[in-house]
Amino acid sequence: MKRHRTVTFSDGTKLREVRTESGTAASAKRHFVRDHLGSVRAVVDDAGTTLETDDYYPLGGPLPTGTATALQPEKYQGKEWNTAAGINVYDFGARLYDPGLGRWISQDPMAEKYYSHSPYLFCAGNPMKFVDPEGFWIQSADGILEAEKGDNAWTLADFLNTSSEIAIMLLAEQGYSIKKNGVLDLKTGDKFIYNTYADIDSGNDALGFVGNVVRSFLSSDFSKSLFDNYWLGLGDRVLSGKEFAGILMYLKETKSYTKQKDVFLLGDTERLYPGSSAIADFYNSPNYARAFGRATIYLNPKGRIIGFYDTYDFNSLAVGKRTLKNEIITRLVNIASPSNSKKYEIRYGYHSK
Repeated sequence: MKRHRTVTFSDGTKLREVRTESGTAASAKRHFVRDHLGSVRAVVDDAGTTLETDDYYPLGGPLPTGTATALQPEKYQGKEWNTAAGINVYDFGARLYDPGLGRWISQDPMAEKYYSHSPYLFCAGNPMKFVDPEGFWIQSADGILEAEKGDNAWTLADFLNTSSEIAIMLLAEQGYSIKKNGVLDLKTGDKFIYNTYADIDSGNDALGFVGNVVRSFLSSDFSKSLFDNYWLGLGDRVLSGKEFAGILMYLKETKSYTKQKDVFLLGDTERLYPGSSAIADFYNSPNYARAFGRATIYLNPKGRIIGFYDTYDFNSLAVGKRTLKNEIITRLVNIASPSNSKKYEIRYGYHSK
C-alpha cells in the first residue's frame, strides 16, 4: 500500500478519505504539519484550526501530552501507527518498528551489507538525527546520506531511483572515483550531500530594489538563485549534482510525477536511448514551488529518473492555473523586469531529442 496516495473505504463501498503526503481529502481537507524528521506534529483544516497534535518520546513512542485521536494513523516519521491486538508498532514498509524497544522486530533484509550494525538497530541508534524512510537506508534530516559497509554507486542509484551512470556522476562531483576494476566502493561513514535548500541568503545588490522585493517572496536559496539568473539575463543553467540529487529525493518521497509518453533520450554522446518523459509537480514543495511549478523529467526503461528539463520564465497564465499570489507575482515581474532579463532552460542529465 503506497503511503502517498492511499484510498480508504469505510464499509467496502463508500469512500471515506484519500490520504496523500501532505494530508487527507474527503468531505473536508486536513493538512499535516511535520517536523524535521517528517513526523506529523499537528493536523489542521483549511481554516487553520488545529484538529490534532502529536508529541513523541525520543524513540518515537507517542507522548500523552499530545491530543492524538483516531483522526488519522500517520505519526512518527510519517509512518502508520499500528495498534491492532495491542502490538503498538510502526509500519515502515520493509519491516515493523517497536518504539518501546527502539528496535525493529524483524531483521534488516539487507543485513548482510551492514555488518557494523545490529540487524535490529533502528536509525543507527540515533533517531533524533537520522530517518529510515522504508526500513532500509538511514539518512540525516539535514541533507546527508552516510555510507554503510557495502555501499557503492549501485546502492546509491537504487536509493535515489536513478541509474548507476547518474549515481557515479553524482559521487564523482563530490570527490569519489572509480577503481580500476570498475567498482566504486565507499567506506563506512563516507558522506553524500544533497541539497535541502535552506533560506539563508538575504539579498543580491546586483538586482536593485525592485528585483530584491520580488526575490523576498521566494522561499529558498535555490529558488532565489534561479531568479537571479533570470533577472540578470545570465542564460541557460545546468543543475549541479547536489541540486539534482535534492530533486530526486523530493520525487522519491512524494512520487509526484505522471508519465506522459515514450521518447528517445540523448546524453553526452550522439547515441539515442529509449526512455519516457513525465511531468513532475513541485507546487506542494516550499523549496521548489516558485522555482519550477511543473517540470519535465526523463526516465530510462526501468523507470529510473535520469534527466531533468524546465524553462524558467514568468509567462502569465489564465486565472486559476496558479494560486492568486503566484499569479500576481508573475505579472508584476513581467512589468518590472529589466530589458536584459530573459527566460532560460534548466537541464541535468539526459534529455529528449
